[in-house]
Amino acid sequence: MDEDVEIEELDESQVPESELTQFQETKPLRYDSLNVDTQLNEEEEEILLKKFVNGEVEFPDYYTRQVPDDEEDYINEENNPSTSTAAFQVEFLSTARESLKGNFQGTSTNRTKRKSTLTSVLQSLMGQANLCFARGQCDIAEKLCLEIIRQNPLAAEPYLTLAQIYETKDPTKSLQFQTVAAHLWPTDREQWIRLAEIHTERKNYDQARNCYSYALKYCPKDWDIRLRKAHLLSMMGEEKLSILCYYKALEVFPEDKGDLCLEIARKVSKHFHEIKRHNNAMIAMRHAYNLAPTLFSIEDLNLFLELLLMNEEYQFALKVLTQSTQVDIAMEKDNDDIMIVACAIPDDILPEFRVKLAIVLIHLKAYHLFEDILNNILTFIPPETGIDLYVDVTEELIKEQRYAEVITFLRPLVESTTFNPPPYVWLCYADSHRALGKIQEATKAYYTVVQSAPNCFDARLTLSALLKKEGKYQEALKVLEQDAECDPIDPRLLYERCLMLKGVGDLEQYLDVGYLMLLRNSIKFRSRDELHSAALSGNRCRKEFIRNILSSRKEIDGVDTEGPEYIESDGNLTMEDEYELFKDLMHTAYELKKFGTMEKFAFTALISPNFRKKHSEMETTILYSSIFNDDPQIAFEYLRSQIIKNLNNNAYWNLYSLILQKGDDVRYRRFSRRLQMREADQPLLRIFAANYYLFTGSYKYALNEYMSVMRKISDPLIFLAISVILNQLSGQKNISKRPTAQMHATTFMKTYGRERMSPHTRQEIYYNMGRLYHSVGLLHVAVDYYEKGLAVEESDMIKEHREKLSLTREIAFNLHLIYKAAGNFVMARKVIKDHIVI
Repeated sequence: MDEDVEIEELDESQVPESELTQFQETKPLRYDSLNVDTQLNEEEEEILLKKFVNGEVEFPDYYTRQVPDDEEDYINEENNPSTSTAAFQVEFLSTARESLKGNFQGTSTNRTKRKSTLTSVLQSLMGQANLCFARGQCDIAEKLCLEIIRQNPLAAEPYLTLAQIYETKDPTKSLQFQTVAAHLWPTDREQWIRLAEIHTERKNYDQARNCYSYALKYCPKDWDIRLRKAHLLSMMGEEKLSILCYYKALEVFPEDKGDLCLEIARKVSKHFHEIKRHNNAMIAMRHAYNLAPTLFSIEDLNLFLELLLMNEEYQFALKVLTQSTQVDIAMEKDNDDIMIVACAIPDDILPEFRVKLAIVLIHLKAYHLFEDILNNILTFIPPETGIDLYVDVTEELIKEQRYAEVITFLRPLVESTTFNPPPYVWLCYADSHRALGKIQEATKAYYTVVQSAPNCFDARLTLSALLKKEGKYQEALKVLEQDAECDPIDPRLLYERCLMLKGVGDLEQYLDVGYLMLLRNSIKFRSRDELHSAALSGNRCRKEFIRNILSSRKEIDGVDTEGPEYIESDGNLTMEDEYELFKDLMHTAYELKKFGTMEKFAFTALISPNFRKKHSEMETTILYSSIFNDDPQIAFEYLRSQIIKNLNNNAYWNLYSLILQKGDDVRYRRFSRRLQMREADQPLLRIFAANYYLFTGSYKYALNEYMSVMRKISDPLIFLAISVILNQLSGQKNISKRPTAQMHATTFMKTYGRERMSPHTRQEIYYNMGRLYHSVGLLHVAVDYYEKGLAVEESDMIKEHREKLSLTREIAFNLHLIYKAAGNFVMARKVIKDHIVI
């Protein structure tokens, strides 16, 4: 409910005693319970100050709260690339003009005239209070100040006098009154500085910093306060903010402080140059140059020009060079563009300035002057002492794609008989020839680079590509060779060498080099036992974890486990490139029947963090490679987790069957039993158990499992399995109902044939039917089914995979046995000749 509330102050003596009981005694209000982040209006501030002076509240935190520093925001604005040079100059000139007009308080003698907020009566009373204080009548002066505060709490003068009164008897309270006065008269810079110095003496650095921040809030162009604050921040260990404060002070220095501005600009630019913020370093030096260019030394000019070139301020750099040296530039204006017509370079100019002038003219596209300026450098700068300067010019020419000029400029160096240029000069020379299509010259230059700097991998890659383009594959492979025992290996060279080895058909060496590629972030496995130990890690297959396992098993000695040393730079080599290479390595090893190599590759890639996103694919690769390598123990470690996650996946159960056939470990049976107990209603699991019982000869257990599955799944192969089991049981000695078992076996076999009949399975059905009757001695029926199986016309699918799917040879062999047992050798030989003999 928004209503005006009127507060009436009553004297206790005026209230009847009968009504006094209705009032409650309260404690003085504490201001710290208020939200200090809000801005008080004048009425609220008056009430607050009255209560503070009367002792009803403690000193308000409102007057000591932290003010955020503006240096960080300022530096972010300066880093904005949209700020143009012209805008910067306009801003700087306007700032300088304002500083000269005296719009800010630069020194203690240049103070803004304060305007009192007291009425003439209160001013008279204030003068009387100051007079009493001067005479030593402090009590009277204090009472007069308190009366002035009662009538006008927002006047700063009485608080200043109270601060002087309490200076000796209560320094804390004096500081509080002085703080209130500074807030009530925020444009009085001297008051803020005095407060900051007091806090600094008392080592209250945060409060001192706060005072400077308040002063800068109201006097943002006061360079003296910024220097004081920067010094304080340096004392506090805030070096970064101190530099930023110095940086912001540079733009408001007066003209008579050029030497101080240059000294601070050196310090600030050095800091920014070290942290790679070259734009801010240039702006710092530019402030000093615009203020006092005549004070710049040779070192300062060299640094300033370097920063200008880094920030591509070529026009201003040319201006600095013409103002600071004897360089004479003739220019013409074409519309809005300025064209450089001629350039006169004195003989006594410093080599550094000569080169920087050349770089400026290169980027200003003074093409007609290139020959003269390059010859000038060749004439006045000997390469023996100034090769770095030659390199600087060469790099700038390459940036502008002036390759012909690069060749002309470097040819005297590379053809010199007295000077041996460094490899980088040869590399620039070779790159320029290659860019111009001069392959033979480029190849020769790249050979020189590789011979003098074997670790220049970029040159070796380029040279290999050029040789490969010319069809010189063996030479290209030789260039890509690396000594893994002596030097660090570049993965890019390894990758290119792998591709080239695969291309020339050297598959053995392709696998060896590919393994070095996979070892880059992995562990070098030296034996099959180490692979078994790594398999125990399961999903935690990481490099350090594997090393700990191998160390605990004493399977590594720390000598050759890490493999060779690799450099960090990968160039354009991506994870997809490495993964495609890994897949091709696995495929090649499979074609060469190197299954042990496949398994080693798979484990090496699994541990590499580069393939962390392909972890599931890597585990599947290990599973198949270990099966191919007849290593059921490792295959089982990775397969059982997949089976638990995918109980309905037939492929995993088929792989598990292969493992059971290859290995003989009690863990397989225990795993199956635990899984069967946990997933008792899983049909596939019961089928697998039944197959296992059938495989091991436990026919009764197998029959029970198949019969329980048959009630849930009607599959023809289940009927076939039941028929086979019943047929086997009928042949045992201790069976009591042999004819019944044989009859049931025949019934299930016929059900199997009826349910499975299709063009693709007719031969399979006739073979199984004939095999059943053959085993129970009904030979004439077996012969009939065998002959039907031989007469079946094979489908297209069986013809395509005859070696694996066709049963013609098996049927013919069984039929030949029946004829042979009956003494019909002619028919037996005929069947063999027609269907088996090639």
